[in-house]
Order: sequence, then C-alpha cells, then structure tokens
Amino acid sequence: MSALLLRWLNDQLKLHRKVEVLERDASNGYIIAEVLHLQGLEPQFESYENTSTTAAKIHNMELLGEKLEALGIPFPVNTRRAIMMENRAAVLQFLLQLKDFLGKLSKRRPESAKAKVIPSEQSTKAALAKSSRPSRDVEERFLVETTKKFHPKETRFNKDIDMAVYLRKFQQTQWQAENERDNFNQQATMGKNANSATGYAAARAHLQEKAQFMRDWDHEHHEKWKHTQRLFLSTERDDLRLELTLEARRQIYKESKLAESQQDGAVGVVEFEKNMNRLGLASGGAEQPLRAIPASDTGALAHFHSLEKRVEGLDFRPSSNVKMMKELRKRRKAQLAAEKDRRMRRQKALADQKKSIETHETGRVHDKDQDNSQNPDGTDPIPLSEDTNKAETTVNPREKYLEDKRAELEENYARLRECGSMRREEDRIVLDELRSTKRNKERLRGWEVCSDAVDDLISLAFEIVSSSDRDFLDIEPLTFLQAAPPLPTLSDQGGEEVRYELDMSIQNFLSCSEIWATLPLQSTFSTYDVRADIQALRDSWADPTIALDTSWNRPPSFMLLSVFTEDESGTELAQRIATEHQLVFLQLDPLVDECVKMSYEPQKLGDQAASLSDRERELGVFGPKITALRQKNLPIPDTLAVEIIANAVSLCRREAVAYSLEDAASTVPNGCMLHNFPRTVDEAKMLEKAILADLPTEESDSNTAVNNSTALPEEESIPAIISAWDCVMSISPDNTAVVEQPDANKTLQGSDSSSTLATKPTSSTSKLISAGSQRRLALEEEQRVRNEEQRANLQAYWSQTTRHIQIKRPGLHRDVLAEFVHLSINVFTQPSYKMIPGLIECGANCIPEQLKEERDKRRKSMNVVDRVMWLRASKEIELEDDFFQNLAEMLQKLEKNMQQKICEPMATIRSIIQAISTLAVAAELELENELFGGTTPFQALLDQAATKVKTATGPSKQERILTDLEVSLGDMTDSHRIAGNEFVDAFAQDPFPEVIRAVDIVYKCLPSICFYLKDFAMQKLELLRTQLYDRIPFLSENLDDSGCKVVLSKIIPREAMTAASELGGDKAGGEFAQVASDEVLSIFSQLASEYSIHSTDELPAHQYALSETNVTTEEITRLLQRVTLLCRFADRLRQSTGQLYASDVQNLQQTVRQDIHTKDKAIAEVMAEIRAHGCATWPIRDLEISSMSDIATRLSRAQKENFLTITQLSALVHACETWELSDPIAASAFGGAGIASDMFVALILEVAAKEDFPVRWRDASAVAAVTLQQCSTRGAVSWRKFVWSLLCIQLTGIPSLEDILAYQQRALTLIKRQRQEAKEESSNASLSRADFWQLPLWFEERSNTKGKHNPEKIKELVFQLFAAAADQVDLLPMLLCWCVHPSCSFNIRHDLEEFTPRYPRGLLRVFRLLRQYSAVHGATPQCFSALFAVAGAVEQPPSLESFDSFYCNCPADFHRFYALQNPLEALAQL
Repeated sequence: MSALLLRWLNDQLKLHRKVEVLERDASNGYIIAEVLHLQGLEPQFESYENTSTTAAKIHNMELLGEKLEALGIPFPVNTRRAIMMENRAAVLQFLLQLKDFLGKLSKRRPESAKAKVIPSEQSTKAALAKSSRPSRDVEERFLVETTKKFHPKETRFNKDIDMAVYLRKFQQTQWQAENERDNFNQQATMGKNANSATGYAAARAHLQEKAQFMRDWDHEHHEKWKHTQRLFLSTERDDLRLELTLEARRQIYKESKLAESQQDGAVGVVEFEKNMNRLGLASGGAEQPLRAIPASDTGALAHFHSLEKRVEGLDFRPSSNVKMMKELRKRRKAQLAAEKDRRMRRQKALADQKKSIETHETGRVHDKDQDNSQNPDGTDPIPLSEDTNKAETTVNPREKYLEDKRAELEENYARLRECGSMRREEDRIVLDELRSTKRNKERLRGWEVCSDAVDDLISLAFEIVSSSDRDFLDIEPLTFLQAAPPLPTLSDQGGEEVRYELDMSIQNFLSCSEIWATLPLQSTFSTYDVRADIQALRDSWADPTIALDTSWNRPPSFMLLSVFTEDESGTELAQRIATEHQLVFLQLDPLVDECVKMSYEPQKLGDQAASLSDRERELGVFGPKITALRQKNLPIPDTLAVEIIANAVSLCRREAVAYSLEDAASTVPNGCMLHNFPRTVDEAKMLEKAILADLPTEESDSNTAVNNSTALPEEESIPAIISAWDCVMSISPDNTAVVEQPDANKTLQGSDSSSTLATKPTSSTSKLISAGSQRRLALEEEQRVRNEEQRANLQAYWSQTTRHIQIKRPGLHRDVLAEFVHLSINVFTQPSYKMIPGLIECGANCIPEQLKEERDKRRKSMNVVDRVMWLRASKEIELEDDFFQNLAEMLQKLEKNMQQKICEPMATIRSIIQAISTLAVAAELELENELFGGTTPFQALLDQAATKVKTATGPSKQERILTDLEVSLGDMTDSHRIAGNEFVDAFAQDPFPEVIRAVDIVYKCLPSICFYLKDFAMQKLELLRTQLYDRIPFLSENLDDSGCKVVLSKIIPREAMTAASELGGDKAGGEFAQVASDEVLSIFSQLASEYSIHSTDELPAHQYALSETNVTTEEITRLLQRVTLLCRFADRLRQSTGQLYASDVQNLQQTVRQDIHTKDKAIAEVMAEIRAHGCATWPIRDLEISSMSDIATRLSRAQKENFLTITQLSALVHACETWELSDPIAASAFGGAGIASDMFVALILEVAAKEDFPVRWRDASAVAAVTLQQCSTRGAVSWRKFVWSLLCIQLTGIPSLEDILAYQQRALTLIKRQRQEAKEESSNASLSRADFWQLPLWFEERSNTKGKHNPEKIKELVFQLFAAAADQVDLLPMLLCWCVHPSCSFNIRHDLEEFTPRYPRGLLRVFRLLRQYSAVHGATPQCFSALFAVAGAVEQPPSLESFDSFYCNCPADFHRFYALQNPLEALAQL
C-alpha cells in the first residue's frame, strides 16, 4: 500500500521533491496541500510553510482542515494529531481516502488538464522555432549572438546603437563572465558541501522537533494528570475534614461523658463524707464511732449485725459508692486489726521491760527461787511458749492481710497520680497551642502594621531623594578638596583598565573560566587550593587558648572508677572527665549534704513514703543518722560512708539499666566516678563487698534494698582478681598549684572525706624551736608516717585487685591530660584487662604502647586542623607562632611571581588578538580606498560631457557624446573593479597571510608560559616539602618515595601528550607550532624525570587533602591540564583566525561586487539625468572623515555614511531638552535621564526630517532598531548617553579612566580655589560656563586643527549636553556619563571577543570614580543622587569596598547603561 502511494505521489503527481518516508514527509501537511494545489483545489498554496516546527505543523493543519471541510473530506482533530505524531496507519488511511476522492473528482471533469496544456505547448514550440532563425543583418546577428552568450535574455535590435560601443565593452563582458564562472564553480562546491550539512541538520532538526513535540505532548498529559491529582487531593481533603469533624464530635462527646463522670465522682465524695459521718468513722461526727473489737469479744457477731443494720439505712449511689464502701469495710477491718496488734506488742514490751528490771534487782538467786516456786514439780515451762506461739500465729494473718491491702492501695494511689499528671500534661499542651496561636495572630497583625509603615517610609525617602540632595548633604568644601587622593601611577603595560583586563585574563586562565572553560577537556579541572587549608591552620594556630575537643562516647556497659587527686585543678579535671565520659561524679561530702537535705523518718512518714522517688527514699534514710552525728560533732563512721556510696552507686546502676532498656542511644550516664574514695583499705574492702553483694539483687524492690543495705555479707573467700572497680586512677598534682601545709592536729580519720590516696606532708624547721613546736612537729611526723603507711597499703591493695593507673601531670597539656585519662579508661577497662591487675604508670615521657595505639587511631580520624593542634598540645611538633602565616605569605609571593612572569606572554597574546583585528580592518579600508579612491574623475567626465552637449549641434552628435561618456564611465569603473579584484586575489592567494603569521607569535609564547607553570608547580611542591611536610610528619605519608611518586588518572597525561603532539592541527601548522610542540614535550620529559608518574583508572582516596601525596597529585594534574588548555587555546585561535580570514575574503569579494553594482546603477542614473537636464552630479561621494576618534576609522562604510554633523547633534540635544522642559512629569518618570522609547523614536524622526539627517535616520524601522538597542529594562532611552555615544564614536573617541580622573582633579582644584577666594561654603560641585571653558578636555590636546571639525564646537556641544538650567554643569553626573564603555574594546572584532575577558569596563570606571569621590567627600547620598540622575536607578548605591561586591550589587539597568553599544551598527543592519 505504501509503495502504491509513493508511486502516485512521485511518478504521477511529480511533487517538488521526492517523497521517501510517508509518515515523516506528510507530518507537516505540506505535501497534502501540494497535492490539492496540483489538482487546482488550493489556490492559496503559498500560505503553507514547508518546515518541521510544531508551529508550522499546527498552522498547516488548520488551513488543511478548513479546505478539506469545504471540499467535504472529513479531517477530524484525531486524524490531524495522528498525522503530526507520524502515525503510519493514519497517514496511509488518509492518503488513500484523498486519492479516491481526487480520482472520483477527475472523472466528473469535462476535459483533462493535459488536453488544455497541449495547445499552449505547441504554440510555445512554434514561437521558439520562429525566434531561433538567424537574422540576415550581420550587426543584428552579432548583437543577438553576443547577447545570448553573455546575457541570455530577450533582446531587441536597434539600428541606432553604435556597434563600436559594444565591441569595446566585449572584453570587459568576457572578463565579467569569467568572474561569474569562477564564482559559480566556487558556489557550486560550497553548495555541495552545504547540502550534506543541511541534510544532516534537517534530520537532526526533525528529530529535535519530534522530541520537542513529544515533550509538549507529555507536558499536556502531565498537566491533565496534575489537574486530576488536584481534584483527587481536594476530595481527599474534604473527606479528611469530615473525618476530623466526626472525630472532634466524638472527642466532645467523650469530654462530656468524662465531665459527667467527674461530676458523679464529686457528688460521690460528698455522699461518701455523709456516709462516713453516719458510720461514725469521721471525726466530730454525730454518730458514735466504731470501737476496736477485741479478739475475745463474744458480742462481735451481734455488733456486726447492728453495723449492717446501720449501713442499710445509708444513701448509696448505684455505681461507685457500693465498691467504695466495700473497700472501706476491708480497710477498716485491717486498720482495727493493726491497732490491736500494736497495742498488744506495746503491752508485751512493757511487761518484758518490767521483768528485766525486776531480774536485775533481785539477782540470780531470787530468780532461781522464783523459778522453783513457780515450777515446784520441775516440769519444763513449755505451755507458756506454746501460748506465745499461738499469740504470734493469731497476729501474723492480720499483718499479712494488712500488707497485701496496703500494696493494693498504694497501686491505686499511684494510678490516680499518673492519671492526674497525664491530664495536667494534656491541659498544658492545649494551653500552649492556644497561646502560640494567639502569639502568631499578634505577630501577623504587627507585620501588617510594620509593612504599611515601611512602605510609607520608603515612599517618603524616594520623595526626599528625588526632590533635592542638598537637604541632607552638608559637606565642607575644604575637607572635600584636602582629602583628594593622588592619581594612580600607571605601569609600563598601560592604564588601569588595561592592567585589570590583563589580570582578568590571567585569573580566567588560572581558574579555567570563560574561554578556557569552553575548551575541550576530558577530565574535570582541578580546583583544590592548598592555601585554604593553610589559612585554616593559620587561624587556629594564632590562638593557642582554643580548647581542644575531648568529647567521648558513652561507655557500652556500666563502669565504676575511683579517681584520686590532690589539688583543685585535679578535682576540676576529674569533673570534666566524668562529664565528657558520661559518668556520674560522686563525692562523699556532697552526698552527705544531699542525704541531710532529703532526710525523713520512715515511721513518721508512713504511707507518704511511697510518693518519694527512689533516690529520696534510699538516701533520705541516712539523713537522721548524719544529723545526729553532726549535732554531737562526731565524724561519719566508715561503715556509714560506705553505705552511702554503695547506695549511690546502686541508684546510678539501676537508672542506667532502665534507660538503656528504653533507648539504646540514651545519653544517661552509664557509670560512676568516685572522687577520693575509698580512703583506706578497710573502706575499699567494705565498699567492694557491698557493691558485689548488690549486683545479684539489683532488680529487687527498692524498699528491700534499703532495709538490707546495713546487713553486709559476712567475710567470704573472693578471688583477688574479681574487683568491683574497673580501674583506679591517681593523678599527681600540678607543679604550678600551691600546696597547703597540713594541719598538725589533723589526723587521717575515717570520716575525713578530703584525705586522698597520697598526701605529701611538709615540715618547716627552725633553729629556735619551743616545746610546743616540738610537740607539733612530732605530731606532724607521726601523721606523715601514718599517711604514708596507709597510702602504701592502699596502693598495694589496688595493684593486687584491679588496674591502678598513675598519671604524672608535669609536662602535659590540660587537654592532652584529659585525653590520657579517657584513653586509659577505654583501654584498661576492656574485658581482656579485667583479669590482669597491676600498676600502670603514664606521663609525658612514659606512655604505654596500648595508649599510643589508641591515641594514634583516634587522631587519624580527626581533620587536619584538629590533628595539628593536638600535636602542638602534646609537644610532638615544635613550630613558631607565625609559621603558617609565613608559609601563606611565601605561597602568595610565589604565585604572584608566577603571575608576573606569565603577564608578559599573556600581554603578547592580547596584542596579537588586537593585531589580527587591526589587519582585517586595514584590508577592508585599503580595499575601500581602491574602490572609492576618488569621485573627482567621474565628476570631471560628467562636466566635460555636459559642456560638449550644450555646444553640439544635432541629436546625432549629442548621442555620440553621451555614448562616449558612458563608455568612459564604464572604463573607469572597470579599472576600479580590476584594481579591487587584483587586491582581493592578492589577499586571498597569499601563502602566508599576515593574520595567520600573527598566530605563530602565540605559538612562540606558549612554551614560556608552560615553563613558568612547571617551575611554579615544582617550587611550590619543594616549598611545601621543606617547610610543611618535613615538620608535620603525618602529612608526609610516602616517606620512602619522598613525595616523588605521583598517581594520576590515565586521561590526564594522555590528553596532555595528545594536545602537545597535535599542536598546530592535523595540517602542517608551521615550524613555530612544531617547535612549540617539541618544547612542551621536553617540559613533560623534565617533569617525568623529577617525578615517578603512575597512571590508574581510579585515583586512590586520601584522608587529608593537605597530605603530600594529594597535593603533589593535584598540582601535577593542574599543571598538565593548564598546558593542555594552552595548546587547545592556540589551536582554537588559529582555527578562528583561519575562519576569519576566509570570511574576510568573501566579504572583500562581496564588496567588489557591490561596488560594481552600485557604480553601474550610478552610471544609469547620471546618464538619464544628463539626457533629461543636460548636466548631472556623480551620486557616489567621498566620505570626508576628519575625526579625532580611532573608532571612526575602524567602522564600515555603511556606518560612516550615517555620521551626523555637530550641527545635527546640537539640534538633537536641543530637541531633547525642549521635550524635557515641555513635559516635566514624563521627564521625571525615569529620573530625568531617559525618554520613553516611543517618544524617542518620534523625536528622532522629527529632528531627522528637519535637519536633513542621512537616509537611515529617517527610516522608522531603523530608528526603532536603534531604540531597542539603547532601551533599558524600564522602557526608557537615556538620550544623553545616546548623544554621548555618537559624539565619542564619530568625533572625540572614548576618554580613558586616567583622563576622567585627571579632569576631576583639575575641576575640584579649580572649584576649591574659587570658593576660597569668594569665601563660600557649598557641597555642590558644579562648573560654570567660564570654568568649563577654562579646563581642557581630553581631545583638545590631541586635536587636529586642520580637520573639518573644530574642537571649540565639540566642546560647546559637550557643555550643551550636560548643562543644567542654571547654565552650569554638575561635575559628578557628567563624569559618570563619561564612564560608559563597551564590554570589549573597539579594537577587537566580534569574532575574536571570546578570546578576551569580557567584564563591565564601564562599571569599573564608575567604581573607581565613586570610590575616589567617596574617599574625598564621604557622601554616599550625593553619589546616589548622581547615579539616579544619570542612569535613572532607584536602588540604593552598591557597596564600594571592592569591585566584585560593587559589580554583584549593581542593578540590571546599571549593567545595561554603562555598556556602550554602537548605535550606527544597529542603524546600518536593516
């Protein structure tokens, strides 16, 4: 089917192009429209577009839809969409339908189209046969044959034509034909090459259009899906709201039910109180209270019956009171039983006491007699014991019952307290939400009020600024002038702008930005800068008081330590270690004070003891004992101190276990640190037994633990290696601390909590010692001996039972000491060391190997800054205070030297780019001189012919004169054409063009830059090796290789070698490129000899970016990448230069052809004019450009033809000023600096018509293009900038930054002198007309007095342009307008702008001018006013701290305003 349709389209219909793929070629609808057109059904075939864009497809389908509907062929939207989507089935179906329709339509026609065409074809053949017969007239035949040969068009023979004219022109016609043949062959070759590219581009464009269409189609479906999702989400949101509403209703219902239950409970309480009064259980009630029922009461049953009768008459509520009364009955019974039991015990205790007293008085004999009298038969008094046991058995069930019910009641009380706390927490959350909502509403209300106030203040500020600047500027003129900074000195490389451009070129190259980022580079450019890490080290090294990080992880299991210190700093260190290691810091004295504070008596507190916390209940028990001892001024016994510490450790252990079960990542301390406890061996043994005994029962009830805490287990055989302590640490005192002398009367008591493991007593001797002093010294010596003995015993005990670590503080930094303690805890509390007791010594000079390994492992995980600071603290490295400062300065100096070295070749490359642009412009100007060398000979021929025509008699003579004139003008034109063609041929056939030879200088500069880069990299690595890596060992990782081994990615050296080898391109790039390639390869060989370079697919990871291996790799990588970029830069410059040269050749040829066409047209015009009027003027005139601007000489002739005179520019300025005065409201809309775009176009057209501007200035479309180019983002054109741009381009040239600053200095000096003479004070810097004429402008010094334009007229125009209403010039706004400059110099062609840094040079000038002005005045508002008046900006002036911040903060209009754009270029393009 598809083959049938293809034959129908290609063979029968014979479309304009062959159809190959139906669905692709028919997707835009063009061939369908062509089919209709061939059948005579589509007369408007030219309305269709033969492109594959989406817009063209839609347009064609809409037109086809209208036409096919008119014909009656169905063409629905689905079919259109399927054809556009290249659906093969839809395309075939529609084409078959169309074919059938056209077949039926042709049968209904009266005659075919072929029958109509046959007569016309026969008539045409007859006419051609008749016209092909040769003429009998020789001259006519020669004319016809010559005309057919060179101009195959229809001609007519005229007998009046002189054949001599055409014979003379035969040679030039033949030459022109040869030129056309050459051009045709060249164009055919170019067209053949372009056809293949066009086909590829068309296929790629088709695929892109198809992909774009699919993306648009997917986007449409995505939008529909999003709409559906929005509907679904809205429905889901409504359902959620309904659910929330129902849930809120359920919550309200629950709250109402809860309120009813609470009300019921409140009423129940009231009724309960009444019932208690009726039962007689309440104090002060009217009913008789219940009495305690004795055990031997016979009327107990009757009493209970009476009690039940009394209860039956009570008013109980149906729900809660019945259960409550049952509980009360049980509780009352238990209470009565308990009271009875207490009473019986009290009576028994009194009896026993009385009996013991009587026994003590009578003696043993009396006791024996009494016993015999009581038991005369000698029987054993067993019945009495049995009675006692019976009494005890009668009491035990009651006690058990009471204890059971007490636990249940306590549980109920706890549940009630929990419910109450939960309710209070919920109420608090609700209250916080209400308060936060209220605060948010108040904050929003405040924001609304503040926003209104801010808007009013902003509008007020704008009104103040726009009205007048002198309202808030009050600056003394003398201060303004005295603070004027000196002019900057210029280097040998040019002015400040040139130096900044050169610096930007170097920075772009070093940072791989702009043109360097577009060059092909397979690997990612290395951006690591070692100076950032050194800066971080310098900042940290400069402050030695920075505390190091000694935070630690929580121990995995519960840990018990004892730390002994001897001074306050040691105590602080122990507290710090406990906090960082997440241990509880325990001291005896604070624990004793805590026990006293939480003191309570269990018997008095009774049931309220259950409401206390575990810590309050267990430690508060010791409070009464400690208070009693303090009242008697007695020390705390060792047993009591051990009990307190043991209970505290038990509490910490249980709390840690509880939180560990709830949350594995809990931050609750998981261990205890005992400070200066135990103090003796006996205390250590007792505490160890208590802790070990508590371990199996740590999950038992807290009350049992309290009751059994005093019952220490008896002595049992425990192995020495099993210890309750994980380790014990002794920290020696700091040498800098002041050690107090011990008191002579102070003895090492068990209750003294301040005594430590090691006490160093000191004695002071004197030659004259009294008796009291001798006794005191004897007591001191005895105390010292006792302390040393206790210390030796305790050390021996620790060494035999656990790990005893002695840390010597002298020579250790405080943070290093803390690290030692942490590491000792981690290492020596491991399970592998718990079975190995012993003494371990640590200090600055003796560090165990285990600690060294752990310390190195910890420090390897740090960053480089922290690790260096730790090495400094531990005195492992010794560096000067300004070490990193000096290193950073040396690196900066090294890089600065490198930039200075490559500055010269970079400047050479910049000058080469300018030279290439200059050579191209020079060739164009030279060709224009050849073609338009002079119009005087043409005008002379016209004048001579006009004179001869006036004196000639007869028409034949006049015609002969005119024929000779036409031949002479043609000959002169041919001479110009010959000269132009010769110039173009010489330019095109030059084997070594100057622009190509200029690139060879770049190849010469390239090896020197590479050499400087290689030296910089090697010097930098050597400096780092000697200054940094040799003094910081951990950064120098490869000690065996000495930093000479470099591991690089395989891509980097391969890419660098390829770029260096292919320098100059595939074709022979010249001997300079080959020499440069050899020198670069030699640099690579030198680099390979210095370093052992290894290639790998994936680079190894380095822990520190500052390590020697990583830095060496990064520097070598960056060096190779920069060399690669340099080679690619040179090759691209050569390629662009070649393309530019070929483009210039074509442009020059086009210029010659355009010149011939123009002059032929001019000859025809002057011949018609001289025949009509007898005289004529040669229309092509010389462009007499007498300008002081170098820019004007570089412009094309089309732009030069649109130059305006000074009078015309003055008229334009006058018209703009008149418009501002006539419409001040519209003028102030843009800050007084701009005119609306539509008004500007109308204004220019009006002035151009009045002042006879060149033709392009009177064209509305051309003026609109200029307006669009000069228009700002707000739709306004700054007319002063526009006129200033024309003035600089045509006449004066752009002033340099140095010219602007010099003029400002001279103007301020003149203003200052005048104010001093007049004794006036004013902050407004303005120039009068006389002052303005007194100061020379930059173009007056280099003006050409012989030229057409007078400098005085130009200066008058400048004054008119910037003069205010008071016939004065505001200095700062005028100088700001002078700062406009293109982003690239006019010396650089547009094709080569990518090779030069593009930066806002105009903004750089503004920055320098404002900074100098602010340094003198310090007046930011005046700068703001000047900027507002010039550029029409409404934002605040940007920061003047640096040009980068100034550039980033500048608004968009500033960038557009200060970027000068050539208006003549836009004017000549259309």
